[in-house]
Amino acid sequence: MKFLRLAVVCCLLSIFAYFPSEIKSSASAGRCATAKLKTEYANSKAIFVGEVLSVTSDGDIKTFTFKIEKRWKGAASKEIKISVQETTRHQAWFEVGEKYLSFRTRR
Repeated sequence: MKFLRLAVVCCLLSIFAYFPSEIKSSASAGRCATAKLKTEYANSKAIFVGEVLSVTSDGDIKTFTFKIEKRWKGAASKEIKISVQETTRHQAWFEVGEKYLSFRTRR
């Protein structure tokens, strides 16, 4: 019985010793994410939530047509077409009927 109590106490101590470092890491990650969000906002040509209406392919270029539901930045049109050149390392996985938050960068 003493061994079981000792094991439980050791487990609890190791858990409490572990979590403060995790909480600190999470807080730091939150600050980094906020800074990154500000940078992405500044560097984006358009930011919107939209539903994919259609997908067309022409070789390694895929074009997605989005119906914009909420826009924070960019053109005021109700639809937008985004073309993506796919490679073996970069694939565009947008699906028709699904909604996405999109940051379109300047190019």
